[in-house]
Amino acid sequence: MRILLVMPPTESAIKRVVGATGPPLGLAYLASMIREEHDVRIIDGIAEDLTFEDVMKILKRYDPDIVGITATTSAMYDAYAVAKIAKNLNENVFVVMGGPHVTFTPELTMRECPCIDAVVRGEGELTFKELVDAVDKGRSLKGILGLSYQEENGKIRNEPPRPLIQNVDEIPIPSYDLLPMGKYVADGPPSER
Repeated sequence: MRILLVMPPTESAIKRVVGATGPPLGLAYLASMIREEHDVRIIDGIAEDLTFEDVMKILKRYDPDIVGITATTSAMYDAYAVAKIAKNLNENVFVVMGGPHVTFTPELTMRECPCIDAVVRGEGELTFKELVDAVDKGRSLKGILGLSYQEENGKIRNEPPRPLIQNVDEIPIPSYDLLPMGKYVADGPPSER
């Protein structure tokens, strides 16, 4: 399967002031969990100065089976825009979202943006891996801890929370090679550039 993980293009005060933003390590960790079995790409819309048109072109070329989007509260509507672009290009693509905002508002998130098929709540590594495996094998999402998803009848189902990972050494090193690492170098405040 082809999986595209996306940090949506959005306004970043940190990038505006410092000249760079930090890498989306959450996406790099998710990629490391699944890349041995699947073809995975990451796009960082902030660091790469992408537009929504750029994201659309990448989605068209790559034609992913799953699109995973991360977003903070301030970037939610930009994340929704990416989800809509993905579904407009391929109505069968599975769109999943994660991040701090959706962890606490999964039902609201899926009501506000029906293009989102599922929300990963909390630590996403194990939940995302199980979700990808289920989608790949055509299995039900029922029982995947930490997942909220839309059932065929349109109802939103919240599976029980996933316990925190006790031994973080079990998680592979983030897939830094999938990130544009040269873009995360800070130039300093504008007054010093």
